[in-house]
Amino acid sequence: MPSECALHSLIRATFIGVLACVSLVLHGCGGSDVSHPLVCSRVEGCNGADSGHFQRWVFAFMWQPTWSFDECLDGSTPLAPWLKNDTFAVTHLSLHGLWPEYYPQGRNGSLWPQYCVGPAGDFHNCNPPKAADCQVSASTVAQFNTTDLWQSSGMEYAWGTLAAHQWSKHGSCTGWNESHFFQVTYDTYDRLRRTSGAKAIEAAAGTDVPRSSMQKGFGKSAALVCDDDCQLSEVWIMLEADPETHLPLGEVPYGDSAPKSCMPCKDIKVPGLRACPPPATSCKPFSMGPPCESDAECKHFAGCKRCAFTSKHCTDVEEDYDPGSSSTFL
Repeated sequence: MPSECALHSLIRATFIGVLACVSLVLHGCGGSDVSHPLVCSRVEGCNGADSGHFQRWVFAFMWQPTWSFDECLDGSTPLAPWLKNDTFAVTHLSLHGLWPEYYPQGRNGSLWPQYCVGPAGDFHNCNPPKAADCQVSASTVAQFNTTDLWQSSGMEYAWGTLAAHQWSKHGSCTGWNESHFFQVTYDTYDRLRRTSGAKAIEAAAGTDVPRSSMQKGFGKSAALVCDDDCQLSEVWIMLEADPETHLPLGEVPYGDSAPKSCMPCKDIKVPGLRACPPPATSCKPFSMGPPCESDAECKHFAGCKRCAFTSKHCTDVEEDYDPGSSSTFL
């Protein structure tokens, strides 16, 4: 039998250990062996969360003609070499992503996990996903970057940077490997494209649709996303997650976190492919001017003051100067 002093020491050590465990749980660590703090907010999500802890999904369609037009710069768009009038994505909904969600109250003050830590690795420093560890592997790219998959209905994956972003931000939070995550994403895309709401949008390509009619086609499970010109940009659909496998199940009401960008629109435009406007030839307020390499080039264009340091486009904004400090490039 231990002495009274030894017994007191054992009780004290046990008590301290329990307190440490309670502290971990209260701080949302969930027992994860992470060496960095969680950074969670209602607006930005929970950065560095432990993977495999979520209750719902958001599946996001995109309307590629709107995305491509909104990316126009200097008379062109990044997907111009591949996006033609007969391209699948011009008349069909495309894939944006599949995102884990916390429900109903959120977790650590956040509505979703992102850039997670789990079996696939530590992705908490992958915003943006520049490091090699944040990228999609060559084998997964070879599996999905084909004419039947990314190159038809996921063009931002095939020829843009969306694949690495979706994997590091959202896929890392599933607890799955890359191949399984992208396969489940595509299976969900195929299933939801068969719904009446999705079919109605594709049938309306190139026309305007009453917002109330489009929303009715999806019911309360979907949120419509528009750009500033009431052009359809995305459709987000809330899905239940299987408690054991986490696979996406049936549609559920979206709730108060649904985007409201289409609400001011009486009609929603479902545009076809449009040519980008020509490059700017002058500088106007709140607009990007002609491309440039030096301030001297901008002097030849009306309204232009200088070459912006970051964008490398002429601007009508003078350099800001804060007395007592160095000048600030805008």
